[in-house]
Amino acid sequence: MITLHMDTLKIYENLKLSGMPELQAKAVVEGINGVSIENAASKDDTSGIKEELQITKSELKQDISDLRMEVKEEINNLRTEVKQDIGDLRVELEDLRVEFKEDISSVRSEMRDGFHNQLKWIIGLAIAQVGIIISMKF
Repeated sequence: MITLHMDTLKIYENLKLSGMPELQAKAVVEGINGVSIENAASKDDTSGIKEELQITKSELKQDISDLRMEVKEEINNLRTEVKQDIGDLRVELEDLRVEFKEDISSVRSEMRDGFHNQLKWIIGLAIAQVGIIISMKF
């Protein structure tokens, strides 16, 4: 057991001089006398703890390093996947552009054909009307 020597009378007097009531100063000093340091750690105990902390610290550093490498690898994998996805999307977008241009060209062609058909009918009807008008006059 470790023994701790203190001048409790001096502590008591200092507490009273600092303005603490006498009964309260006496209670503090009695509390200090009742303190036991039987279970206090010795220097040998703390050196064992220091060694354990060093081992734990080394293990944690290694774990952090491993985790850092895993995270970097995962980030690189995701980066590669995203680049591939972007490339695939660009190809799809180009395919859609080509398809869209073909659709526009087809619609234009259909509109031209429709216009020509309407023009043929209009000209045909105009000729028919002229023929009817001429035949009515004669």
